[in-house]
Amino acid sequence: MNEFLKELSSAKGKHFWDGKHSEIQGVSVDLSATKDFRPAADLQRKFDFIWCTEKPLSDLGWKIRLDELIRLIADEGMVTFSYIQNEFITIPAVKSFLFRKYGINASLKFESISSGVITNSYQIKRNTVVSKNLWTFGMLTQGKKPELVEAFCRSIREFGGAEHEIIICGPYSSLLDKYQVRYNDKAYSDLHAEICKKKNDLVAMATHENIMLVHDRYVLNSDFFTGFDKYGYDFDFLTVNQFHASGKPYPGYCSIDDRGEMFWGQISECTDYKKSWHSHYLNGGLLIGKTALFKEVPFNDFIYHNQAEDVELARVMMDLKIVPRLNTYSSAKTDVPDHLTNAFAKSSVSDLENRSFANGSFDFYFSDTPSDPISKLMLKGVGFLGKSYFMRNREKISWKVICQRFFKKVCRSISFRVKNRYFNNKTVQYLYAKKWQVRHALLGDRKRPDLHQGVNVITNFVEGGVFNATCYMVRQLIEEGIPVSLYNVYPQDHSNIKQDFPDLEKYVTTRLKYPTNILSDGFPFNEKSFVRLNGILKGRYNINYTFWELPKIPKRLAQNLKYPDEIWAGSDFVRDAIKDANGKIKVSTYPLKLKIKEFYGQKYDRNYFKLPANKVLFLASYSFSSGGARKNQDAAISSFTAALENENAALVLYIHLPKPKELTMLSEYELFKTNIKNQYKDSVIILDQRQTSYEEQIGLKRACDCYISLHRSEGYGLNCAEMAEVGNFVVMTDWSGSDDIKKDSRWNGLIYPVKYELVPVKAADFVWVKPDEEGLQQWAEIVHEDAVNKIKQVYLLASERYRKSEVSI
Repeated sequence: MNEFLKELSSAKGKHFWDGKHSEIQGVSVDLSATKDFRPAADLQRKFDFIWCTEKPLSDLGWKIRLDELIRLIADEGMVTFSYIQNEFITIPAVKSFLFRKYGINASLKFESISSGVITNSYQIKRNTVVSKNLWTFGMLTQGKKPELVEAFCRSIREFGGAEHEIIICGPYSSLLDKYQVRYNDKAYSDLHAEICKKKNDLVAMATHENIMLVHDRYVLNSDFFTGFDKYGYDFDFLTVNQFHASGKPYPGYCSIDDRGEMFWGQISECTDYKKSWHSHYLNGGLLIGKTALFKEVPFNDFIYHNQAEDVELARVMMDLKIVPRLNTYSSAKTDVPDHLTNAFAKSSVSDLENRSFANGSFDFYFSDTPSDPISKLMLKGVGFLGKSYFMRNREKISWKVICQRFFKKVCRSISFRVKNRYFNNKTVQYLYAKKWQVRHALLGDRKRPDLHQGVNVITNFVEGGVFNATCYMVRQLIEEGIPVSLYNVYPQDHSNIKQDFPDLEKYVTTRLKYPTNILSDGFPFNEKSFVRLNGILKGRYNINYTFWELPKIPKRLAQNLKYPDEIWAGSDFVRDAIKDANGKIKVSTYPLKLKIKEFYGQKYDRNYFKLPANKVLFLASYSFSSGGARKNQDAAISSFTAALENENAALVLYIHLPKPKELTMLSEYELFKTNIKNQYKDSVIILDQRQTSYEEQIGLKRACDCYISLHRSEGYGLNCAEMAEVGNFVVMTDWSGSDDIKKDSRWNGLIYPVKYELVPVKAADFVWVKPDEEGLQQWAEIVHEDAVNKIKQVYLLASERYRKSEVSI
């Protein structure tokens, strides 16, 4: 041992030896024998001298191991360690790590290099204080999951006690009163989910050292606090084990295949906790750290929800040499469905290993790429040998499997080149389109299989009227005893079905098993849909469940009617338009028997929406995005104010805000709000849409007395049907698909149809009308005086309801 090191080994103070064969007097623990190099909690911040020379740092875990060695130092001490340079660790990398590491001041006191082994001694001064075990829990919620938020707060109090702080960034909930929570009541953008600003504001409000920033999909498990007692409170930035409700692990400790300046690739769940990853990150749904750290290293305020704020933050943390960690002793549970994390790959092989070995480079560098065929072939051979070495020696894969994978890769490469050269996307789409047209011409009318053999309902799980109508249709099929499977054409997100129609979630599948498909999509998209979904539509009987808002179908769109074997129209109005376009099409109305459970949405009352309790409330939708001309939404305002502006009534405008791509409308929307408030005072109430759940929308309809829809045309009119189904009045145009609602005997006495006159449709007012088709299409223009009279009639009836309820009380 060097003289300096000998003198250091005999210095007064507490010594720690990392290994089994200690050469000094002190505590000896082999950190490499642990699953993550983490020393026991009672050893943290206890020593003056740390030794790691028995097993030199040489592998991918050197940053994690060195970080843990530093955590053994009390406030100031010496860390002596050895390392061997390779593709993972170098002299400049080590010195950069210690010089720039957050939370310490380091000075190099000794260095020697002998037989390729570098030995350093650093004086380390720690700038962080001794950690306490008090927590701030900051939860982000939109108010859609009050029961889950309540369960989260309950788990904190049940397992951790009353001394911890809970801050909710979201709407007030009376369910949380008994848990002593605080609220962040700042106002945020209605257009963008300012997730980073919210998290930074929660950090600013926090009063305890340790903070968890969590989304409203988690509940703590009973081992959370006891696990941290075991893990220790000397940490910077980490997460805990996370599980689905089924017990399946939920990826929280992750890496993303970053092939450039944050260009994303495959996401992996990291399962080897002794390895560093170049693109490490912690899933942003549950992040833990020191409050002081998050104040110094905040989230990026410019990043909105679903823009990888967690990946960007982890990158900044790693630039500060903060190693993302996982506490495997503590855990939490999420309500996220199992299948939503199937896209995550499990990997014990770091992206740094893949970069070093799997790309076949092996530190072979060429100043110029070879141009002659022989040299290119030799370079390919070097790459193949390098990958084979990695697979054989690192992943323990047999030569047989290696050769099979190589052969498959060559076949895929040849197939890709041929397709790319001779069969580009346009060619493929054209061929598939012709195939379906020929199939229809040859087969003609096919006999539909018995529906009781089962149907696959194929739709897009995106919130909206078509999706909601489809879910009601699925419920009807189930009630009729027909086996059903639900297939999402965009399978990345099933959140809407889980949130709004949880009873149907168990029918969601990625494998279609029944002989009949029901494609729930507008028929004008049939050509594209049948090409894109060719793999799941071919070989089955295909029904198109569709809506349409005009009495005629132009010839340019009529060809889309030939793709399915049969069409189910959402109303008689839609059926007649299709029959008029092509009398040979097999089309029928599938009547929607809307059913809403008696108590569904009742918890979202007037108090929840901050609506006046003592007024008769009329409700109207107002879109600041698209479709305003067809909805004729300004007519609802003018008719209501003409009828009842000075009465004890108010019109609630449920606003659909501009889409992100239509942000030019934002200033127009702000001006609209100002004008409405100045002109109508409290007679018209604007209720911004804040990504409300479907149950909240039904609750809003229950809270109001009448729905006004003076539309020029509707394919069905689901809002009107929902309002009638919950027992409230509807004033609506007496034309188009909504006529089916008027005919439904269940809602007799609730529907007040408004007279109309048919007028031509202008191309500027409807997306499916071209300038040369303006003479073809017509829709309804309501008679203003009749709309005013119908609103007055409903007001009197609704007022009578209130008087009767007051008498009964």
